[in-house]
Amino acid sequence: MKKIILGFSLLLSVALQAQNSISHRLAGWGQIGACTRLENIGKVGSSAFNISGCGALGIGYQLAYGKLLFTTGLEFSSMNYKESGLYTPEAKWSKPYHLGYLQIPVMIGMELPNWYWQLGGKASYAVMQLGENKVVPLRAGPAAEIGMTFDRWSRPNMHYKLAVFAESGFFDRRTSWTTWLKADFSIGLKFTVACSFSGTKE
Repeated sequence: MKKIILGFSLLLSVALQAQNSISHRLAGWGQIGACTRLENIGKVGSSAFNISGCGALGIGYQLAYGKLLFTTGLEFSSMNYKESGLYTPEAKWSKPYHLGYLQIPVMIGMELPNWYWQLGGKASYAVMQLGENKVVPLRAGPAAEIGMTFDRWSRPNMHYKLAVFAESGFFDRRTSWTTWLKADFSIGLKFTVACSFSGTKE
């Protein structure tokens, strides 16, 4: 009986500690990096995609519950790249793509004193398409980030993060995952600033 009471007391203590570590935050982030479509990249004499720049700005909500970190919101992502190839050895062609997506990220992971990580995905809609060929406007794909936290050196209620991110999107769900993981692949750096507006973790 004593063991049961002791076990219940420990569970209650853990639950109270978790309850006392809730933080609701308003977050903003920016990211910059390189993007391309990985299919046929670098293939000589045929259609290929070059590597170009990408960036994004977003605002959203973060929930920190113990070590758990959840993020969602709305962001605008810009991707720019060019497809090129040869009709004949003498005749070259190129097709530029300038794409702008509104994205809803849903990310979950862990926040530790010095570093953090998140995994999830992003659902997107193309609100800007400049180029010869149009892409399917709706897409979704996996996303991940891992980096450093600077809470130890920041002001109370402020949270700063710097991370490496990677993400991709697919256009046709009928294709295999090995194909859609190559679409709009991007990698780069992400900086996040968050301000706690409610909760008990500070």
